[in-house]
Amino acid sequence: MYSDTAITLGKIQCEFDCLYGTKEMLRRLSVKDRTEELLRICNRENVSFESFEYLERTLINKGK
Repeated sequence: MYSDTAITLGKIQCEFDCLYGTKEMLRRLSVKDRTEELLRICNRENVSFESFEYLERTLINKGK
């Protein structure tokens, strides 16, 4: 019913939020650091660059 890509992106989003979305991590890590961690997760999961860009906008840039 759901696409595999959507499920994978949801899992990445959940993992990233749990690890790097806390107040402490937002204070400790720069935008560059958080972007590098997101890219590392996306590479591990073999998602496309377009999917990475979507997650970057959603999780780091908050729609900017």
